[in-house]
Amino acid sequence: MREDTKPTFRRTRRTAAAVGAATLLTFLATDPGSATPSAPAQDGGFNAGTGNAIALGYKVNPVNGNLSFGITAGESVAGHQNTAATGQARAINLGVIGVTLAGKGCDGGDPTWAAEEQPQPVIARSGEEGAEEGKSEKEAELILKTARATMDPFAEAVTEIAPMGDPDAVYITGGRTTSHSGVVGDGVREAMARTELGEISFGGGALKLKGLTWQAVHRTGAEEVAQGSFSIDGIEIAGQKIPLPAEGAEQLSALEAVLEPLGLAITPPTTRVEQGIVFVDPLKIAVVSSPNREALTTPLVSAIQGPRESFADALLEMDCGNATYITVADLALGSVTGAGSLGLELGGVQATTAEITAFQFPSLPPLPELPPTPPAVGAPDLSTSGSSVGVGSAPAPASAPPASTSTAGESGSAGTGSEEVAAAPIADLSGQRGGLMALVAGGGLAALLASAEADRRKMRHALREIPLEA
Repeated sequence: MREDTKPTFRRTRRTAAAVGAATLLTFLATDPGSATPSAPAQDGGFNAGTGNAIALGYKVNPVNGNLSFGITAGESVAGHQNTAATGQARAINLGVIGVTLAGKGCDGGDPTWAAEEQPQPVIARSGEEGAEEGKSEKEAELILKTARATMDPFAEAVTEIAPMGDPDAVYITGGRTTSHSGVVGDGVREAMARTELGEISFGGGALKLKGLTWQAVHRTGAEEVAQGSFSIDGIEIAGQKIPLPAEGAEQLSALEAVLEPLGLAITPPTTRVEQGIVFVDPLKIAVVSSPNREALTTPLVSAIQGPRESFADALLEMDCGNATYITVADLALGSVTGAGSLGLELGGVQATTAEITAFQFPSLPPLPELPPTPPAVGAPDLSTSGSSVGVGSAPAPASAPPASTSTAGESGSAGTGSEEVAAAPIADLSGQRGGLMALVAGGGLAALLASAEADRRKMRHALREIPLEA
């Protein structure tokens, strides 16, 4: 380093050290009660906290090789955190199939179905233009999607479910999903999810399920509630109404014996609370192994296997992009022939809320007492103030402060001419506060603040991307 730059470098280093030390001292001296809270403070220390509610309409779930290719219809999702809230209404979620269709073509060309051209959700985020009044959009001129969000905070999403299916096989007349999350009263945060389906018909009306409703409610704060419910208005088999028990789950359990010969398995909804989340599971109807059905389908599949391969090869020669359609056809066929499975999941809701609490460092146990340090070999014993050093002891260094000389009566060593050695007071020590250690402390503080800001931004981003499934 050049001589003329050394003073400037020293001044810069001293300035950086002073700034770091001042920042550290300011942080340590700040009154915690004067800091801005991470959540809006309300009466009694109440804060808006967090919440999340998810309501699903139905899901057609073909499975092949333990991989699910489910398509969900009628999703309503709402969530909040601190003063931010988001509502999202989605008509169709294509799941893995949508991702596959949105991938690049086999020849590097355009995808089969670009992601931006697939059904999109309506999203409202608090603070954005039009979010408080609400946003609405129709999907295929049939399904109405609505979402709104305010700074209360409060978010709500509603999705209408259009009729779907084949009246001769499985047909759903329609329904609605609703969810909301936020502060709903003085000191109360609430998340609610609700799914309503009108009527589900199987086998051209051989079996009808009417008026199915799922609901989950979770409140915290001034009111503590965690409850879920499922109900059904009626069941018809071959046009005959079936007497129903009081509980909806018990009503559906009675259908297991009726559906088993048809190769169908039914799993009634269950209500549970796990890790502070209220779940009301969907009603699941699955196509399972059936000797009667397999006796019919196995010879049929074997007969068409050869022509199917030739036809698939011809389609691939025409356009390699046809591989997507062949895969989807194989999934549908395999799900009912034993190579895979096919399930229909109706409804399903979940809701949760929680208070945001500040992180508290755990208290550390007291340090153990250290044993006294033995004197060095040949060194005088200074364990007692005023002890004397006998004749022949090593002289003090020339740079040490002069030791006090005591009389024979004071030291108890008359006539020996010994000197009394005492520890020097702290005020006699020279040094400089701050320096490199203060700079290191300031740098550590800056890194801590940067990490906290990164976590805050990540939490905000996570709230904007609310998961669509449990």
